[in-house]
Amino acid sequence: MTGGASCPPAAPNIPAFVALIVSNLQATVLIDSTPAAVAKLKNLTGKGLLAPKRLLLTDTFSDGVKGSDIEDLFSPGDYLKLYNAAFGTGLKVSDLNGNDRIIARIGRATGASFDEHGRPADALLRKRDTLLPKLSETTLSRYEQLFSAIDQTLA
Repeated sequence: MTGGASCPPAAPNIPAFVALIVSNLQATVLIDSTPAAVAKLKNLTGKGLLAPKRLLLTDTFSDGVKGSDIEDLFSPGDYLKLYNAAFGTGLKVSDLNGNDRIIARIGRATGASFDEHGRPADALLRKRDTLLPKLSETTLSRYEQLFSAIDQTLA
């Protein structure tokens, strides 16, 4: 996503977004834990433009996946359900190698780079009645931890 009136800014755009509205900013930011995104946002906390307690990294909620993305908050099996629903594939957890980001594991399994992150999210929204009730305890627990952390930033 890119910044705009109706959608949140992408991580690379957040510094500019914060600079524009800094005097009124009371936001908690969840970002992918890629080094570039983390460095840019930690720079904002260092300048006092964003309270450090309001900066949440996906690594905190992804059970040890370093450099994680939002997709890594889902268990691998749950994310593959979304991926398969979006792309009409039949990938299984056993098809994936490694313990790194789920997107990287899917790329290795399919032999193609994966840059259509929105399609699995769209599948979740469109098929929520069938996909949401089937989420694992692992996924639900990770999101519960995330929502609790967000609540704590607002206190």
